[in-house]
Amino acid sequence: MNSNKSINKLRSIKTDGFPVTTLYLDVSNSQKLKNSKIVVHNLYKYKKEKTFYKNMDNARIESVEQDINIITKYLNDKISVEEKSLMIISSSNSNIFEIIKFNSKVDNNLVIQDAVYLRPLLEAKSAQRKYGIVLIDQGKAKIFERNFNSVNELFSVENILSNNRNNSGFEGRDERKNERKHEENLHRHYKNVSQSLLEIDKKKKFNWIVLGGKNEIFNDFQKYIDDSQKEKIKTDVVVEPSAKINEVVEIIQKTEPKMRNLFEKNLLDKLNDEFYNDQKGVLGIKQVEEALEEGKVDTLIIKEDFHQKGWICKKCGYSTEDEVNICPRCDNKMKRTVDISDDLVHSALKINADIEYVAIDMGKYDPIAAILRYN
Repeated sequence: MNSNKSINKLRSIKTDGFPVTTLYLDVSNSQKLKNSKIVVHNLYKYKKEKTFYKNMDNARIESVEQDINIITKYLNDKISVEEKSLMIISSSNSNIFEIIKFNSKVDNNLVIQDAVYLRPLLEAKSAQRKYGIVLIDQGKAKIFERNFNSVNELFSVENILSNNRNNSGFEGRDERKNERKHEENLHRHYKNVSQSLLEIDKKKKFNWIVLGGKNEIFNDFQKYIDDSQKEKIKTDVVVEPSAKINEVVEIIQKTEPKMRNLFEKNLLDKLNDEFYNDQKGVLGIKQVEEALEEGKVDTLIIKEDFHQKGWICKKCGYSTEDEVNICPRCDNKMKRTVDISDDLVHSALKINADIEYVAIDMGKYDPIAAILRYN
């Protein structure tokens, strides 16, 4: 579950009007996993007192009850979970049951509504943004994509260098010849890796890049890197290039909070520039909602942990924090929503906008803003 395409698939789940039960569960240790069924029971007991549940007819209530039974049965069969959190999606009447595991901790939460509840998943995804890892030395190189739960190898090469650099030969001519051969091979190696990185980044659009290897290699290799990649290289990490990738990731993970902070500062700087210079920035729920309705949003930016109950029109997307029964735009019946920001996320996914939850202070742009495709 590491791409907008995969998340859009969740957004577009069709249930023929039946509710979707979405569970987020902290299973970061064995005791929490053991207690998970009690947690689900208590969450469900609480939800049964809420307006959305009380307004459902018997068929829909039975579907949700079946969801809870299926979820608790699944948890009952679990001995252990390698990841820290589970997201479980169920809509029994439509034969939908999906499980997503990830390594960010979440608050236990059960949401019953007419669509998958996405906000905690997208917050977790923003906490582990996509970036590139380049491991390189004079003899070989690998490029990996670190994206949410996964680490995928995208490129691997071994450079065959001359083994006879130190054979001096007659008056050192063989030594100089071998040295030139070595430098030529090294030049081709660095050029090949840097070109491959450029092509991969154009396709993957890394948020940042981490170099891994030995200090003496970094300066030489960076001479070959395209300027667009140089701007993305925020740090380098001294590791053995031949180390196993899980060991490398364990070291690099320590840099992720710093890299996330820098990424979010740059994102808000871009928003600020667009807001003041090109009029391609908007702030506030109402303005963002209108821009989404017009298909203008390129990047939706939301403060982490922000959520607001309210009312929304499922026909035109109008939302408000105030209790309104009839939509003032299209006269459609308004529905209660547990989280206006989640409804805005669904609207953003419909138009293929990027979604970024930020942890740093958003200043005047708190809690919701957007960068537009055009003014």
